Formats: sequence, C-alpha cells, structure tokens
Amino acid sequence: MATINGFDVESGCIIDGHNGQYGPDRLADIAESWGWEPVDENDPRYWRTVAEARHDVLAADIDNGIDASASHNAEVDAWEQHHWTTELLEQWVNDNAVDVMFAWVDGEGFLIDPADTDWMDW
Repeated sequence: MATINGFDVESGCIIDGHNGQYGPDRLADIAESWGWEPVDENDPRYWRTVAEARHDVLAADIDNGIDASASHNAEVDAWEQHHWTTELLEQWVNDNAVDVMFAWVDGEGFLIDPADTDWMDW
C-alpha cells in the first residue's frame, strides 16, 4: 500500500483541473491532512492572500493615476512566492511518499505509482 507520511493513499487524480489557480491551495489542504505543518511563509494559501491584497493596491494605484510600478512588482513577487512555496510543498509530499509520487499533469494533481511509466505519455 502506498503511503504519504504514514497515511494510506491510492494512485489517481487528487486535484481536478477545475481548481485552476487554486490547485496549489487544494494541495496544501490535502497535505495538512497527511501531517504537513504549514507556516505562513511556506504556505501557498498565505501567499495567495498576500498577492490578492497587493492586486487591490495595484488596482487602486491605477485608478488614482499613481505610478503603479512598485505595487505591480509587489504583486508579482507575491505570486512568485506562491509558486515557490507550492514547489516546496510538492517536495514535502514526495519526500514523505512511499510507493507513490505526486505530479502535476495538464493542470491536475496526481498521485502516481512510480513503477507505472505510462503517466509520462499523458
């Protein structure tokens, strides 16, 4: 039986593509159920809220005719942190996995049997 951090898991799609940009947040939710302990700076959900707040500042700057370069850069930085923390989270899942691995395929998150090489052709 495949496990992640001692929890039994089965191969298959665990994050549907309809989650879109919220897929990393869903991965964080699932990883928490497997014992991952988030801290703001390593949690993609945290960086999403930061990015969305910074987007609001950017929109206000544009609406008010203020130079928006700093607020634009701040929003971009937050989205980069969101993606970086997602990569760290994926690594945690795979570091704690036995007989299974996590991978994104066409915007969907899968737990894959590493012996099954057919997934690379998806």
